Amino acid sequence: MLDILVYLFENYHTPHACPEAQELVNALTDAGFEHDDISDA
Repeated sequence: MLDILVYLFENYHTPHACPEAQELVNALTDAGFEHDDISDA
């Protein structure tokens, strides 16, 4: 889960830069994160 939080911090510096929830899930999945880990984060 910490890896996901670091990824989010590095790629989305402001809350306004963060995409909608489903787009974010897709981006995290494409980046190689597991669905269970994404759900936990």
